[in-house]
Amino acid sequence: MLNYPTQEDSLKQEINQLKLQVRQLQTQLLSAEAAVKIKKGVEQHAVVSITDPNGVIVYVNNRLCELSGYSRTELLGSTHRLLRSDEHDDAFYADLWQTIVRGDNWRGVMKNRARDGSCFWVEMSITPILLPSGQVHQYVAISNDMTRFKITQSRVQELLEDARDTNEELKASEEELRQTLEHVIEVNDKVRESEEKYRLISESMSDLVCLQDLRGYYTYVSLSAYALLGYDPKEMVRGKAHQRVHPDDAEKVRLFVQAACEGRTDGLPYIHLRKKHRDGHYVWFEMIAKPIRDEEGRTVSIHTTCRDISRRKAAEQERDNFFNHSLDLMVIARLDGRMLRFNHSWQQTLGFAEAELAGTSLFDFVHPRDLDDTVAFFRDEIAGGQSVIRTENRYRCRDGSYKWLSWNFVVFAAEGVMYGFARDITERKLAEEALKNTLEELQLRNQELDHYVYKVSHDLRSPLCSIKGLLNLAEYETDAAAILVYNRMIGDQINRSDEFIQSILNHSKMLNSADNRQEIDFAAVIRQGFDDLQYTKGYARLHRQVGVVQQAPFYGDPFRISLILRNFISNAIKYQNPDAESSYVHFAVAIDAQEARITITDNGIGVEARFVPQLFDMFFRATETAEGSGLGLYIVKQAVQRIGGFIAVTSQLGVGTEFVITLPNGLPSVHLPESN
Repeated sequence: MLNYPTQEDSLKQEINQLKLQVRQLQTQLLSAEAAVKIKKGVEQHAVVSITDPNGVIVYVNNRLCELSGYSRTELLGSTHRLLRSDEHDDAFYADLWQTIVRGDNWRGVMKNRARDGSCFWVEMSITPILLPSGQVHQYVAISNDMTRFKITQSRVQELLEDARDTNEELKASEEELRQTLEHVIEVNDKVRESEEKYRLISESMSDLVCLQDLRGYYTYVSLSAYALLGYDPKEMVRGKAHQRVHPDDAEKVRLFVQAACEGRTDGLPYIHLRKKHRDGHYVWFEMIAKPIRDEEGRTVSIHTTCRDISRRKAAEQERDNFFNHSLDLMVIARLDGRMLRFNHSWQQTLGFAEAELAGTSLFDFVHPRDLDDTVAFFRDEIAGGQSVIRTENRYRCRDGSYKWLSWNFVVFAAEGVMYGFARDITERKLAEEALKNTLEELQLRNQELDHYVYKVSHDLRSPLCSIKGLLNLAEYETDAAAILVYNRMIGDQINRSDEFIQSILNHSKMLNSADNRQEIDFAAVIRQGFDDLQYTKGYARLHRQVGVVQQAPFYGDPFRISLILRNFISNAIKYQNPDAESSYVHFAVAIDAQEARITITDNGIGVEARFVPQLFDMFFRATETAEGSGLGLYIVKQAVQRIGGFIAVTSQLGVGTEFVITLPNGLPSVHLPESN
């Protein structure tokens, strides 16, 4: 009996090293690019936290720490109850929890309490991350700080309520003023002959009551001139009625008084004007004018009553300043969407000038794909008596692009108007879309990883088991020739494992290596690939032909391009058609300044048409007798996509296969020297 303890010990040591490499690869793959993508996609745009299935926080980003005032150490290991405010009842949180526990996304607006006792508002989206078994693995909460928006909304609501109160006050004041004037005129008609009685009535009023003749001179001014303008009524009598009117209002007042003389003020019951106070500032008045006629119906003088509306004008100015200087888009519109007024943020956000917006509708700028749903939503909400309407949609910019806007409308159905304000949420939408894509890709990668780990374990264990069995046989074998056969078989299994491990290492390096753009000599790369594989079984039987037509230098990643071409050379050698008189592989490379188009044609065994769509799948083998790892074409496609290229394949069983690869040319920009 022959014994080879030294060789067996060496093989066992190599097997242990292989196992260690597999464990290291599994660890690297589990920490792949998914975490980097998530962090890069949302870290700068959103407030992010991740909890386990019991709601215990396992991850927070810097934005949440800044917003809440809590350190990362204080937040990790606690629950979101730490941030809970008294704004929402238990039913609110129960609905949230029930929604995410059953695997659905929850979205809403939440008020939280910071460490210092202050409150902040967030617009939150919670996404359950499910395991392949369907169980919840984690909850990812993505929030957007909307504290400033809520403060703005509250302020707008207060101003809107003030506006309604002011409008009601204005209506009551106008009616009172009209009744007072009519009463004064009625009394004046009755006591025209008694000027003293007229003075007693007018001077008992706080409004400024005046009479002026048809030439525009005051004939009477009430005592309220003292309080309102700081002038003695005697100073004003016989003076020009409009000499203290603001220059910008003078023409308007003249036309109004002329209309009153002609009895044409029914359609224009009052006007607003400014009169100069003795100390130099201007006072806002609301004025009503009525003609006084003699017995024959001729106008002999003009009666005017002016009411101080300075406080109301100051409030209106404050609202206008808030409206015009708000960073959010603001609009006053009819219920059918026709815009009555809008602020400057429309131009800053969407690029439209005021003249371009005049007479347009809110719905004129909605994305065509959102239009029907948006119009139907507004119609249903208004018909249902909703006082507040919230929506998000895409609005067209002047340059033809679109931005996402988040709208809040306060509806005043009785007045037939609605007040709306919106903010640009395009960045948030892009971040959400990037996160959604990343999460979907992460789930796909997790599924691939499970399959990957299983296949790696299986494809490594299988040759190891074969080696172990052959070693056991060799241990009891006495025939030297048989032992040599066992050794060759062991060597084949080791080579198979080595090839498989090399494929895994190439895949890992292809995914994680940085882009390295260099000038590529395709003929040299292909020649080197053949030289590296010259000792492969079947190499001598394969005829090769390489043609390169080059109009410009080509720049790309030398490692990934070499990896791609080497795989095709290896496959052409492995999968030759034994029934063909001779085997060949042709490489045709056409290069210009934009791209390289590589066509690889062989007359190998080919693939059935039904298997062609699966050729680039991980661990796919067209036949059970295939010698490869099932990773070669998968790695090729991954490498081509990393470079930004495309790959297509056509194949026929027993005839051959053709691959066409298009790679973008990373040719550096040429900077010509400036002429003197």
